[in-house]
Amino acid sequence: MKAVASFLFLIGSSWPAGAQRPPSTPAKVGSVDSTLAGWTPLLIQNRPSKAAGLDSPTVIHFRNGRTFQTGLFQVEFQGFLATSGRTPYLVLSGRGCTGCDANISLYILSPTGPPSEEGTARRFWISGRETDPQTGKLIRMSRGFIGKCLPGPRDVFLSYDSIVDDAGHWHTGLFVAKVVADTIAEELHTPPPPIATTVALVRSRRCHEIPEIDQSSEP
Repeated sequence: MKAVASFLFLIGSSWPAGAQRPPSTPAKVGSVDSTLAGWTPLLIQNRPSKAAGLDSPTVIHFRNGRTFQTGLFQVEFQGFLATSGRTPYLVLSGRGCTGCDANISLYILSPTGPPSEEGTARRFWISGRETDPQTGKLIRMSRGFIGKCLPGPRDVFLSYDSIVDDAGHWHTGLFVAKVVADTIAEELHTPPPPIATTVALVRSRRCHEIPEIDQSSEP
């Protein structure tokens, strides 16, 4: 419910400017240019630790020979956000810890940066439906997209969100994350623009929709 309260607050205020080969890698939308091709994940490796029953954070091996210690678990590659340089941001889904109440979320990380750290990393809602763990009632619906999902040349991560408040009223918004001056900038648009524009760009293969995951809310 913390995420719900945060979203509703932002609507009312200004938004501050073993080993597994990835099943849908290397490219989910169109073709990958030569700059991004080397950063396409070749292997997403979930490693068991020496302690029985525990996992070590996921390591990603790229086609260019580099590796990235993600600091995350159960990682799946969802797409790129290109920069003006030669290193894109990765959009990954995963958990920040195991044996805890953390839901699967989206993370936007640089493959040359430090690992994600639970409790301090910025994370975003994954596509899907979220229910209250005590009542079973639906409290959030989201549809996420990555790529050129809005008019213009820029790659973006979009999340069309519908959230219910404590009075049972639904609120909608569009969350946008994009690269500006090689850093991640975030925006919230309320009310959201029509989703039809983004869906049309999915059909043209300039944009792809993130698969949905249904979860209960974190305590």
